[in-house]
Amino acid sequence: MKIKSKKRLLSKILIVLGIIFFLAILLNGSGKVPFFNAIPKAAAVTFNGCMTACQIFVFCLAMIVSNGKVFKLAFILNIIMLLLALLNLAHDGFVNCGAGVAFSLLGCCLIYALRCYIKRLKKDEEDLDRAAYTDQLTGCLNRRGLLRELAMKSEMGKEFYLIFIDLDNFKQINDTLGHEAGDELLCDVITTWSKIQSKYPFTICRLGGDEFAIIYETKDKEITREFITKVLRSITTLQSKFANYVSASAGLALYDEDTSDLQQLLSYADTAMYKAKLSGKNDYYFFDQDMYQEIMKRYLTEKDLKNALKNDTFEMLYQPQYEISSHKLVGFESLIRLKNKKGEYINTQQFINVAEKSGLIYDIDMWVMHNVMKQTRDFVLLHPEVEVSINISGKHITNKGFIEDVIDSLSETNFPPKNLKIEITESSYIRHIDEA
Repeated sequence: MKIKSKKRLLSKILIVLGIIFFLAILLNGSGKVPFFNAIPKAAAVTFNGCMTACQIFVFCLAMIVSNGKVFKLAFILNIIMLLLALLNLAHDGFVNCGAGVAFSLLGCCLIYALRCYIKRLKKDEEDLDRAAYTDQLTGCLNRRGLLRELAMKSEMGKEFYLIFIDLDNFKQINDTLGHEAGDELLCDVITTWSKIQSKYPFTICRLGGDEFAIIYETKDKEITREFITKVLRSITTLQSKFANYVSASAGLALYDEDTSDLQQLLSYADTAMYKAKLSGKNDYYFFDQDMYQEIMKRYLTEKDLKNALKNDTFEMLYQPQYEISSHKLVGFESLIRLKNKKGEYINTQQFINVAEKSGLIYDIDMWVMHNVMKQTRDFVLLHPEVEVSINISGKHITNKGFIEDVIDSLSETNFPPKNLKIEITESSYIRHIDEA
């Protein structure tokens, strides 16, 4: 936008200078008419001078604005001057007018060469722009193109929904059918969405991988609800070999009702999409502040879990179990605990739920088994009648490699198998009974 305004300013300056130059020639004419003796000599030189001034002015203007029509005008003026020079040549001979003919021919060649060069530069600029702002696989805008489009709509005062869409089960397609099949699916999705654009004008962007963004210009929630339903349904009804494999989850944020900050708008749309993923996929959610707080809490808990796994900072507590009649110690129940950065304990059920949904539960269960066996081995060797109970996630128990995981932990710690007791909570069992 700034470059165009500078060009317009330079063009206006050139026009003023050209008019001044033109008037100066009109007011100061002298010379000889080479081919029409009846015309006063002052008028002849004035005409030739005006034509030269016009040539210079139009040529400079063409160089600034890089406009094809202005280049054509400059070329036509050079042709006219060439014809006049040829008439002079026929009348006065080569000695007097040969330089004028050569100058006019050179001018025509120079304008043509510069026009070709500038066209090439503009094409290269367009190619670079396309490469910078366009996704090479699908042909739609990329992340950088999305940011530019958002900035333009923001400057124009447009109201729009930013929609983040993530394909469900895309990784499985890549892993089972190959990356070429995955690329084919992405192109099929863009083709399908393009067919909807006739009824719902919107802008499609591919952010990378299986993530997309859509800019939909409206603030009407019900129209947007109808639109996103159609978009998600189009994926589940793809007319291709992937029709039964893929669905999509979407999150929507409204500019500028939710926020007028574009980076925050991106974050809000991503948050809403994440909520749709957590809720079972193949669904969409509109952003709201309560959702943001919930997602941020989950995000921070997940971050604490990853740090605890990396730095080995989980805590294990052991609750003794006694036989009521004899008051004899018969076992221990191992309990995992986790602190946040402030040193406060995080609710156990909360971080276990986050661990299951994020996939970290397998690593946590393995950490618990290994450390409990290691920490209690010496005690149970001295008291072989004592059992140590370990709570394991129902999601882990249903995993085919669970038995091998237990055997590996027993082997690594030399823990006696008869003293180990695996427990699973009823609620966890109910949640994962379909996987069993």
